[in-house]
Amino acid sequence: MPIVMALGVNFLSESTFVSATSLNFGIVQNTIKYEHIETLQEYGSVIEFNSEEELRVKVLEPANETIGVIYSPEHHSFFTILSGDETVNIKAIAKRIPIMLLEEKAVKMVAIIYIKFTLVGFIAIPVVGHLFLSGNSLQEALYILPSYPVFNGLISIMNGNNLNFNKSIVILVMHCIFWYLVYNEFFVRKT
Repeated sequence: MPIVMALGVNFLSESTFVSATSLNFGIVQNTIKYEHIETLQEYGSVIEFNSEEELRVKVLEPANETIGVIYSPEHHSFFTILSGDETVNIKAIAKRIPIMLLEEKAVKMVAIIYIKFTLVGFIAIPVVGHLFLSGNSLQEALYILPSYPVFNGLISIMNGNNLNFNKSIVILVMHCIFWYLVYNEFFVRKT
């Protein structure tokens, strides 16, 4: 959602947001996923029609500012229908709707992949390493992951092993220093 709002701020004027509170969207029943309908409902009311023809008739009515939103399965994209007599703001919003709905889908796919990577990389690997590599020299290699010293330190506390706990703290501090230096080198703008 923050990406959608950033796009809105960049591409739409302030007056567009004022008029966005009274937007009407028309869709054809059972052609658009519920998550996309929810997105449209965040910006206005959504009216469902039985067919594309009914939707076109409503959109083409004079003095009607309903934006028709249609999903094209052949092209895997959205497009909008306008009557042509809408305000400039409504036309600008209609132009952005297909982009907004497709980007939202892409952002959700990326978010899911990121969550899976986080779960596997920072949670599953320390647990599997602790269960199956206990006492093995390969277990020491897992300290390269920042989450392993945390996990091992917690396990050490539970087992009352202060030596492993201290080792985990020292390695975690080294991780903090290393990643801070990496961040400063590559992500902080030099003045």
